[in-house]
Amino acid sequence: MIDEIGDIKRLNERLEQQRQLSIDLLNLFNHKGDFVEVVKQALVMLKNFSGCEAVGLRMQDGYDFPYYATNGFIEGHVEMENRLCTRGSNGKVILDHQGNPVLDCMCGNIIKGRFDQDLPFFTKGGSFWTNSTTSLLASTTEEDRQAHTRNRCNGEGYESVALIPIRVMDSNIGLLQFNDSCPDRFTTELIKFYEYICTSLGIIISRKKAEEEILYLSFHDQLTGLYNRRFFEEELTRLDSPRQFPLSVVMGDLNGLKIINDVFGHLEGDRLIKETSKILRRVCRSDDILARWGGDEFVILLPKTSTTDTEEIIERIRKECKKTASQKMPISLSIGFAQKETADQDMQDIIKYADKSMYRNKLDQKENISHSELLKS
Repeated sequence: MIDEIGDIKRLNERLEQQRQLSIDLLNLFNHKGDFVEVVKQALVMLKNFSGCEAVGLRMQDGYDFPYYATNGFIEGHVEMENRLCTRGSNGKVILDHQGNPVLDCMCGNIIKGRFDQDLPFFTKGGSFWTNSTTSLLASTTEEDRQAHTRNRCNGEGYESVALIPIRVMDSNIGLLQFNDSCPDRFTTELIKFYEYICTSLGIIISRKKAEEEILYLSFHDQLTGLYNRRFFEEELTRLDSPRQFPLSVVMGDLNGLKIINDVFGHLEGDRLIKETSKILRRVCRSDDILARWGGDEFVILLPKTSTTDTEEIIERIRKECKKTASQKMPISLSIGFAQKETADQDMQDIIKYADKSMYRNKLDQKENISHSELLKS
């Protein structure tokens, strides 16, 4: 009777700990701070709760699923295990017959949903867990384990390993990993709880990604990835300070875009806009603000930049454009600039002066793309 009471008490304590962890994680992810830091704090909580030596979170990044954050893995593990994509001798990612990347190891199994729930080390929810990697490797084949496994966790001395998928709708976007050198860290009940946690994580991560995408699109041009006019105007206000003087505004206009759109179509015009944005990115410094101002116009804000330095930047842009002269569609930019040097100058007037300077340059351009040049190609 006393033993039964003790068992019930311990069960209630575990349930209370699980409930409290769920609440703490929910509160943490509702915090508006940097998401990477939030994830790192979450891993600390999960590590403390589990008692495991190492925890990690993998998240989708293009084809692959590298570690987004980790805590406690031995030196070299993250570097060696960071990527799951199988690569050929040419270094390129190998794709299956459906065009999807082939993912290595047990982590790849879980993310790709390759599991047999009838085997004791998989769950109906698609998780993998073992309390002894040594026993597992000795008693199973790669066919049992559903894929080629690298076995690095076992080689590093980790006996207890659990991999819990993070799911959004019908696809896995990552996984939560627990490693410990001691055997018997997990129970079926505990794995179910981790699956519950990962269900919540999937919802939270999906929401956070949607918020980040909305925020990104609100300040970036969708075609080029450059900042948009809204962001530029906010930065213009922020940097309109004597500490940033002389503050140069450079305006650039892509010559001949309308003709290119009319003759070759808007896809070709869009390609030229994107190529121009790449040139401007290469030339601009890290503190410069580069934005797409309008259809064929770009604008650059150069804080603490003298007239000489501004002219040097413009010259570098022109040299980069000249390198495209042999291409089917060479890039030609009309460029002008103006500077704010004192607080009594109106920033909107500076923008107008830069715009006028750019149009004067357009009129003077001898290398404008003509109809005949286009039709020759």
